[in-house]
Amino acid sequence: MFGYFRNKRRKEWLAVPLTSDERALLSGWMPHWEHLPTEEQARLTGVLQVLRHEKNFEGCGGLVLDEGMPLLIAAYAGLLILNRPGDYYPGLVSVLIYPEAFVVHDVGADEDGFIVQESEEREGEAWDTGAIVLSWEDITNDLQERDGRNVIVHEFAHHLHATAWGPDRSPGLTSPQAINEFERVLQREYEALQRSVEKERETLLDPYGAELPEEFFAVATETFFDLPVEMREEHPDLYRQLSLFYQSDPARWFEG
Repeated sequence: MFGYFRNKRRKEWLAVPLTSDERALLSGWMPHWEHLPTEEQARLTGVLQVLRHEKNFEGCGGLVLDEGMPLLIAAYAGLLILNRPGDYYPGLVSVLIYPEAFVVHDVGADEDGFIVQESEEREGEAWDTGAIVLSWEDITNDLQERDGRNVIVHEFAHHLHATAWGPDRSPGLTSPQAINEFERVLQREYEALQRSVEKERETLLDPYGAELPEEFFAVATETFFDLPVEMREEHPDLYRQLSLFYQSDPARWFEG
């Protein structure tokens, strides 16, 4: 019964058009918007409507949300699932937005076994408790230019990656052979980025991706959507695997 009413509401939200003000906001802040083919632009409109109605967007640290903030976040999150069948980020309940980078306190043991607490400033996080945390200041900084950095895309990629081979897996990566090839290419590219960072070479991919395999996936996803033509030229195998995962070809959007 719950599923019936949820699907009924989704059908209604999918049909809600954007207002002229909302379209102007996306046109001004989201380079992808004007480049999307008409059919995919309409599909993204429906996806973002579902996301901003189903997910709880909450201002934290004194930030008062205006209507454009959830719209913009939902639009970029929607890009990742634009052509992927399945649910709308299952398990994600809330998107928490701070005015600027927030401080996270981690407790752990050092190499001698002593318990220590460390504080670290972060732009975003994806929690396995059903929340994504973002810094609005870093969102707006990332949107000043297309340079391969987008904290919204980064954190929502983490959420998708955590459930990559569950019910919402991409139709392009369903066989064991396809999954193995996907993981092989990503591992090879991850190790290549690590070598480049160690040798202080300039890289298209953000060097932060060399920290951990899961960070590499999120960083690669940022580049895939933000600098797709450049990624296809410099990392064709990685681009192909991410195209299979996301069922999208963003280089086509910017070339068309």
